[in-house]
Amino acid sequence: KSRETVTQLETALLSRSDIDMAKGALIALHGCSPDEAFDRLVDESQRRNIKLRDVVREMLDRMQKF
Repeated sequence: KSRETVTQLETALLSRSDIDMAKGALIALHGCSPDEAFDRLVDESQRRNIKLRDVVREMLDRMQKF
């Protein structure tokens, strides 16, 4: 049980770090606030009906290709 909890916490931390990176990219590209950047990510997640972490991961993957 504790190993599962550790894995869940690690995943949450990685997701948080990824979200922060994606927010930073949106802030740099669009000049928006951190809250607006997060709202853009959430809107995209809801529009496409996929998890927020998947939206973020796709965005970061696209950014790495440049």
